[in-house]
Amino acid sequence: VNPVRVTVTGLQENLPIVTSEPQCSGLVVIDQLPPGDYRLLSIEGNVDLFTAPKRFLHPLPGDGYRLILSTGNQGLYRVPIDPDLNAVATVKAGETTLFGSLSVSANPRRIWAIDINWDSASPPGLCETFNRRYQQQLSCDQEPAVTD
Repeated sequence: VNPVRVTVTGLQENLPIVTSEPQCSGLVVIDQLPPGDYRLLSIEGNVDLFTAPKRFLHPLPGDGYRLILSTGNQGLYRVPIDPDLNAVATVKAGETTLFGSLSVSANPRRIWAIDINWDSASPPGLCETFNRRYQQQLSCDQEPAVTD
């Protein structure tokens, strides 16, 4: 479901809450973050209201997402990231930070519920994908720290 936005929140008092521009779901980049520690707060995506199953448009408590805005034929849904997943990264001045890999999967026990999966290790190829897509020259030997 495209496009996708990611929201991160600074863990120190003086750091902002920042939402990325809409991007593809394979790799999300948030630029110009002040240095500090950040936690993934939520992801948002658009869904076509005419083709989405009616049940998706009426989430129940515990489904793991909620529809927050509908206009015309598009709906915006939000998936909050559980703080217990510890989806945290430290942003350093002048460096690119790869947060790790975030995925949403169907909950096997409830057909419309979703589970959030987080891996703080950057998956193989994420650094190379970032370099190709954004014409960068990151050293991919020591997985620095971008949000997937």
